[in-house]
Amino acid sequence: MSRCSASKMRPRIDRVIRERHCEGLAPLSGSVTDVSVQTVYAREPKFFRSDPAGYLVVYRDRRAGQLVVEHYTNAGLLDCVVKGGASRGKLGTTITP
Repeated sequence: MSRCSASKMRPRIDRVIRERHCEGLAPLSGSVTDVSVQTVYAREPKFFRSDPAGYLVVYRDRRAGQLVVEHYTNAGLLDCVVKGGASRGKLGTTITP
């Protein structure tokens, strides 16, 4: 979580802590150490057919604080760049015919 989004969530986190305390929930003693998240390893497909429309490259521009979607033709030429703050907006802009 970025520092900016964490600071925006701080009032909500404080409120939830107070509510749980009022419900009699004891504070956590120690730290959370057993967190399991499934890891999925990518593997090469047995059959691959490239999309005639090209392909997308998605990355985070940390300096601008935005997600960036780049579209390339199958010849490897940059065709279009979509930038924005909300992922739904980029997704809609990227896949809308």
